[in-house]
Amino acid sequence: MQPFQTFQCSHGLGLVVLSYLISAFGAYCALQIAVRIPHLRGRQLAGSLLPAAVAMGGGAVWSMHFIAMTACRMPFRVTYDPLLTLASLLLAILVTGVGLYAVASQRRERVDVLAGGVTGLGIVTMHYTGMAAMRMPARISWRPGLILASILIAITAAISALWLAFNLSSKLLRLGSAFVMAGAVSGMHYAGMAAAVFVPADQSLTASQPHGSDELGFMVFGVTLLVLALLLMESRVTEIRELSGRLNAVGEEASARIARQVHDEIGQMLTALRLDAAWLEKKLEPREEITRKLQSMSQMLDTAVDSVQRIATELRPAILDHLGVEAAVEGYAGELEKRTGISFRLRLSLGSTSLDTERSTALFRILQEALTNVVRHAEASEVEIRLAREGSRVILTVTDNGPGIAEDKIADARSLGLLGMRERARALGGDLLIRRVPNRGTIVEARLPL
Repeated sequence: MQPFQTFQCSHGLGLVVLSYLISAFGAYCALQIAVRIPHLRGRQLAGSLLPAAVAMGGGAVWSMHFIAMTACRMPFRVTYDPLLTLASLLLAILVTGVGLYAVASQRRERVDVLAGGVTGLGIVTMHYTGMAAMRMPARISWRPGLILASILIAITAAISALWLAFNLSSKLLRLGSAFVMAGAVSGMHYAGMAAAVFVPADQSLTASQPHGSDELGFMVFGVTLLVLALLLMESRVTEIRELSGRLNAVGEEASARIARQVHDEIGQMLTALRLDAAWLEKKLEPREEITRKLQSMSQMLDTAVDSVQRIATELRPAILDHLGVEAAVEGYAGELEKRTGISFRLRLSLGSTSLDTERSTALFRILQEALTNVVRHAEASEVEIRLAREGSRVILTVTDNGPGIAEDKIADARSLGLLGMRERARALGGDLLIRRVPNRGTIVEARLPL
């Protein structure tokens, strides 16, 4: 009786190299994104955790696995069950996401090992689910020793990956670690493939004309490369926005400190000088020239005191910190109405809604910039300001009755004022809409989540 003829995978070198490179790039993207996760909460945490899981599980692990599968050369054609293939992809993303979240939220050595072990077992399950998706005229016989080796490599790689994700501050170190992680993931995959012995149903087959799935492998590589590049770009944009938010916060603190100093020190000195001028006016002999000079000095000092109060308010209105954004809006609009003659109509209805300092400051600064644009450019005589809560959002709307903003100015990247308003809204998960309405002027609407 003739023994069964068996085959094992031989691999096309080109796709093997691409599988390693995509794994390294996916790992690097994941490490770049994951470094921010421990400092985030709520929606921001989910916004970073999902891309990191997609980069690590979908790019570094699954894509490496699938591209390497298509590099396998067999004496028969292999296709893949779409549902099992999709399940293996989702499983890779899920287990790496859970592992990243567990380690980021606890940061204890025992948790690192446990999360890494669970993640490693999930990756192994992904690998063998992907192999179960193979449709071919053959069955697979397994070598237990190599299966165990692939499991141990996967667990070790997962523990290392999760530790590296939150313990490297240098980009150069993260890049080097990404190549090490790619080597570990590749080692797990090829150990698992070496554990598989393929027994064809047709024993007359020979390995003289091996089949591969190069086109599918190249397609997965291209799609994954594009997705990872987009994730990395989005991560950089998010980092820049966070930096902008921190700079705004530092600027607000500096503005508040300067406003207090201007108001308390310079304001008090000017007030004292005004009182001294009034005292001199009473004590000196009533000579017309001296009286006229003292009255002029008093008027200049009154103007200086008003200017100090205006500058301090524009830097950081104390009323915003003490009485809230509604009172600050009302006070600022009233002051602007006196200075410009523009009529303001206020519809402030936050009621019992309490806003934190970040949202109050963002709304007030957006209002300041919007009203500055109205005064400088809108040629408006009336402005309506609406501040209200709608569901889980707070809405600020500024509407003027001018001729309206030019359409090309709305998206003009050179308009730093509009750009600043948009970035303040986006930094808090909101958005800003600017539109021209015929016969009604310009509407600026900021929407921030509570």
